Amino acid sequence: VGAALATALALGLALGTGRLRYDSDLLALQDHQLDSVRLASEMLHDPALANMFAAALVDDLETLRRVEAELRALPSVGDTASVLDVLPRQQPEKLAALGRLRARAAAVTSHAGGGADAAAVASGLSAFADALEVAGSAALRAGRAADAGEVVALQERAEALVARLSSPTPAQRQRLAAHTDALQAQLDAALAGLLSECAEAPITLEELPPALRERLIGRSGKFLLRIYPAESVWKQEPLARFVTEVQGVVPNAGGVPISFYESDRLIRSGYLRAAQIALLFVLCYLVVHFRSVLHPLAAATTLLVGATWGAGLLALFDLPLNPANLLALPLTCGIGIDYAIHVIHR
Repeated sequence: VGAALATALALGLALGTGRLRYDSDLLALQDHQLDSVRLASEMLHDPALANMFAAALVDDLETLRRVEAELRALPSVGDTASVLDVLPRQQPEKLAALGRLRARAAAVTSHAGGGADAAAVASGLSAFADALEVAGSAALRAGRAADAGEVVALQERAEALVARLSSPTPAQRQRLAAHTDALQAQLDAALAGLLSECAEAPITLEELPPALRERLIGRSGKFLLRIYPAESVWKQEPLARFVTEVQGVVPNAGGVPISFYESDRLIRSGYLRAAQIALLFVLCYLVVHFRSVLHPLAAATTLLVGATWGAGLLALFDLPLNPANLLALPLTCGIGIDYAIHVIHR
């Protein structure tokens, strides 16, 4: 009866072993009630603080542009960072636009001046008042009464100025001339600043600040490309997806996520290999020790049933395997078979 119950229990737990999972997050082994653990968890899961990015070295700018475009198209990649972020993009098109702007600014400067003409100012203000009248009517038709009121008030002020400029006094002419000269000086200074800002040549790598060059360009002339994940890579599935996709574009990529992925993979494969070697050694020892086949099979069966119970209970209570308890796999083989040998001898 006991054997039947043990077998039934083992079969029932074996059905649940498919839900057994592996958690590679080392922080999950700590007590989450501790303030230090909570703070570390927040920092490690914040992309801005965790420094969890893959890194690659690229030979030239053209290759950097191509590789960066391919990486940004990957679902697992959230962002990239390189020297291209500090170099203006589409410089030829921007330089052409700046050239047109520079020509217009120079034309405005060359036609500036001519003194203060009250009649010309009045004519300009009258045209401005007419435009405000049209804008006010459009605002009323659109149901924007508050905006229409502000436009009408501005229109009235412009019309009042036109009336005052129709027959200005000498003092008013003098004030208008002074105001026009000051406005012209401000306009000339603004246009001069605009002309100085309209670059005529593209920005090159040599013009970047030394701190940026040292950070993004190596001594060999290669360019650093940082690749940031779109998801938290502290979980196995997002990490595996990120590493696989990134290495599909940049096989020689490195960085913390890739090192973490490879070390975790080696730990798991090493523990499983150690468990396999331990099991094989134990089976060989049992055959030599008992000098038969039946007794070793009985001992191995007890070990298999115990392992099934353990895996099933872990899955039942949602307790994942992790880098710490994986160490118990080879130890369990030795301890479990030890008790089986004692029972068989008795």
